[in-house]
Amino acid sequence: MPSNNTLQLNASVRERMPSDTVLKDSLATLLAQRGFRAADIPVGPRPTADFFVRDGTDTYVIEVKHRDVVESVADQVHIDPAGRTNTTSGILSEAVDQLRSSDVDDALKILWIMSPPPDRDLRYRQFESTAYGILIAAGKGTSKPCYYATHADFYRYRDTLDGIALGTFGAMLLNDLSPRYSRLKMSRLVTLFCGAVRDPSALEATGDAFVVRGDVDRTCKSAVIDYLATQYGVAIGDLVRLTRFAV
Repeated sequence: MPSNNTLQLNASVRERMPSDTVLKDSLATLLAQRGFRAADIPVGPRPTADFFVRDGTDTYVIEVKHRDVVESVADQVHIDPAGRTNTTSGILSEAVDQLRSSDVDDALKILWIMSPPPDRDLRYRQFESTAYGILIAAGKGTSKPCYYATHADFYRYRDTLDGIALGTFGAMLLNDLSPRYSRLKMSRLVTLFCGAVRDPSALEATGDAFVVRGDVDRTCKSAVIDYLATQYGVAIGDLVRLTRFAV
């Protein structure tokens, strides 16, 4: 049975995000307070990103998007996908089109995602999993996240999407497949996230994750498992999609 707190939450009107304009203006103000210069991108014949940001060294093109919560029914048990979702991939695809139409001077291109509670962590996990194609590699004595183990939008958009910022400096997801990866990693913008930076290359180096690289058929689970056996010398029994149970 759901708890009284759950019943009360689901019976109430859930928190919603402010308008896109308010979100954009608030983020631009926060960046300006930290010494960045933000300027709106003029509206053109094609959809554009929201604004340019400059810090004296780098120029960033930023598109801001938000995800609202999904209403749930209190008396049911839900299994929410914390892994890749088509809806999340669609948001990424739309943002990439806007970033492409706004590119200047080889700028660093960032998608900035905002989501309200109570499902904020789930929504952010969906963006992380969709961007990186994360599955859990499970075997005897082994359980680690495996990056680029399935369809990964960071791979698909490696020439366009350099990073995804989550929340108000909550986390920065680096696209280590981008040709601008090192620039973004060393940029002043990344320092605002106080170490909350997701970097598959760094996680692989410390032994905290597997990373599937090169020409591997990621639609074939056995091919990925064979790659892990060859690359890391581990016996993986399965690759598991991330889920979240809610009661």
